[in-house]
Amino acid sequence: MVADELSTQRVSDIMLMPQCSESQGLWHLETARHVLRDCPAHPLGRRRWSERIFVICEDGVERPLSHFWGDRNPVWINRAR
Repeated sequence: MVADELSTQRVSDIMLMPQCSESQGLWHLETARHVLRDCPAHPLGRRRWSERIFVICEDGVERPLSHFWGDRNPVWINRAR
């Protein structure tokens, strides 16, 4: 959309949010923290983040990380939270 506006009309309206002035590194860390937190109100009951991240296994079946890790996260994940 923006690219089309700029190429055809040579003008575009852009709104800068306060988050734009934050460091990209800080923004990435905050996003990771948000992803890794528990979600008690998840509509499908997937409270822990490892229940919400899926991998496609060699047999073609999608399984959550909790299938492999059980109730325990790797140590490096717990430190990141």
